[in-house]
Amino acid sequence: MVKAVWEGGFRKAAAVSSLVAILLVGMKTSARVKLATLPDRAFLSLSLENPSRSFVQEERILTLQAGLNEVDFSWQGVRIDASAVLIEMLDHPDSVKLVAVRYPPGEDALVWEIVSAEPVTERVRVSYFLNGIRENYSYAAVADTEETRLDWRQYIRIENASGERLENLIVHTGIADPYQTELEAGEMRKTLVNKERIPLRKRFVWDAAKKPHDPSKEKKNVGVPIFYVIENSSAQALGRYPLRAGKVRVYQEDAHGSNAFLGEDWGRYTPVNGEMEIQVGESRDIVVTRKEISRVRNFERRDRDNRVVLYSERSVYEVTIENFRKEECEVRVLDHFSESWSVIESTHPWEKVDSRTLRFDVPVPAGDSVPLRFTIERRNLVPGGALG
Repeated sequence: MVKAVWEGGFRKAAAVSSLVAILLVGMKTSARVKLATLPDRAFLSLSLENPSRSFVQEERILTLQAGLNEVDFSWQGVRIDASAVLIEMLDHPDSVKLVAVRYPPGEDALVWEIVSAEPVTERVRVSYFLNGIRENYSYAAVADTEETRLDWRQYIRIENASGERLENLIVHTGIADPYQTELEAGEMRKTLVNKERIPLRKRFVWDAAKKPHDPSKEKKNVGVPIFYVIENSSAQALGRYPLRAGKVRVYQEDAHGSNAFLGEDWGRYTPVNGEMEIQVGESRDIVVTRKEISRVRNFERRDRDNRVVLYSERSVYEVTIENFRKEECEVRVLDHFSESWSVIESTHPWEKVDSRTLRFDVPVPAGDSVPLRFTIERRNLVPGGALG
């Protein structure tokens, strides 16, 4: 039986013979032999595609003898999840087999017992979860002066608090193509992973739950939020990967060739073919007024005492959108209803976003106003509440 030590950290001693790599050839002994060096990694990758765990794969070259070989994998000072360490034989999987794994008590280590049919050099892949890797995502967006194009930059910041130095590291983020870097223990590094020039759309969003229904009665001007819309699709030069949640800082080119800071917002996770909305301010050139035009009961159910116990009703609403800007704009109208409800008719296309939210996207020409009218039927209403 041959015993060898692989210190998976992973530290190297300066003066050790290159012949002392991963295997010690010699007589049987009852103690594990700890060597101070190990073969260089042939490959090292870090996957951040699962937001909750950092997954590492590395490849090494083992020199094995015929029979039973013991390989000691230790990680003192490195934050590895011992229960999830795996080893795979890549060159001779049919003749080189892992037969057992031992966990020495009180040590950050494990021992692989590997049987080889003959002396062989074997390339192996070791996989494990590495704790202490923290990442976050951020974006920078620069609009042109006409607000028709956007320079879109995606960044990832990785902090290496694992205790291990990661050299020649291939990083798989799940949001961009893999890239190569190095991370010293304790280092934090921010990397630009994608840069595109994309079309820019602006959207004005009026939410009935957040804005007054009659701005003329307010003592101050009421603004309508402005959003830059980032469409994560191939048609807009994106769409290969999802966009992770992160802070977005927005700038705009000015007439002097510099950039003015417009603001920052928190971008939500956006799947492929989804939209990310970034608020960049409010406009007082868009005025939205909402009125309930009528409400009638169209169904009643009564009990034996002729009291109403259940009813339905229809309400007609009108939302007037005024555009005082010099260009056409898209206004998104959000309305909310808590009971069991449905849209009976509408002057514009609509979407039921969820059980409580109704959405309209209304184009409004420059210097014009557009009336949006729709009818809602609420069902299963009871005096003092709703059955839903």
